[in-house]
Amino acid sequence: MLEDVNLSVNQRIARVRQALILWNRERFRISQLLIEQFKEELEHVMVSPVNDVQVLFRINSDLESAYMEEESFWKHRSRQLWLCLGDKNTSFFHART
Repeated sequence: MLEDVNLSVNQRIARVRQALILWNRERFRISQLLIEQFKEELEHVMVSPVNDVQVLFRINSDLESAYMEEESFWKHRSRQLWLCLGDKNTSFFHART
């Protein structure tokens, strides 16, 4: 921690950026694992001879919320990419006209 005091603002920002990138990758990986886990649980419950509607409903609800969270992630990601790359495309088309 003592070495952090001597870092410039740009170096500190770079460290935070790297930490956020790693956190985001891990979070997305966990999201994918959760979806796979819920899918397996749902399949297991559906082929089970005992039909427990409450468990089926809970797993289906959990799976739906996991899908919605992943969809939200990709929606934000696409918006971020558009903000970075959209202006480049716009300037290209403006230059062509």
